[in-house]
Amino acid sequence: MTSKIISTYIAGGYTLAAAVNYVSITSTGGVGGTGIYSSHYAKIVNSGHVDGTTLVGINLSAGGVVDNMRSGTVYGVEVGIAFGGAGVLTNYGVIQSKTLNVVALYDGGAIFNGAYNDTSALIAAGGVGDIQCEEATTTVKNFGTIAATLLMAATNELCAAVCSWPDHDAVWL
Repeated sequence: MTSKIISTYIAGGYTLAAAVNYVSITSTGGVGGTGIYSSHYAKIVNSGHVDGTTLVGINLSAGGVVDNMRSGTVYGVEVGIAFGGAGVLTNYGVIQSKTLNVVALYDGGAIFNGAYNDTSALIAAGGVGDIQCEEATTTVKNFGTIAATLLMAATNELCAAVCSWPDHDAVWL
């Protein structure tokens, strides 16, 4: 397997080739249009900007890992980050969606939002909820802010373990 480093802006989106299982977006890099898509398990490390102006910011249809660094932003019109298989999200930056869920895990996994010594991480939805969990249990460890505009932040009983650092609870707006 090979890796891809994105250090400039790709306006039309980026689909991982079958041989690519690791993508690093530098602080000067970004992806627009259809966002990032992978049909196979992959890892994305984002220090730049992903702007899914059609539907999803990052779509890992077979699952994978996303590390959104402190300088990283991910935006999706409907969903910020979608994991079709089991997924692990570590967020130190900003992840947002306009109409639906910010993070969707369709086969369970884990979400780590911020750290005990870095509480600036934000997961925020402008739509119906923040975290959608289906088919398997998802663990959420929150040190930052998880905020939904219309409904609740965890949209399924499978988001069973929401653990927050003291004074940094998930926010129900």
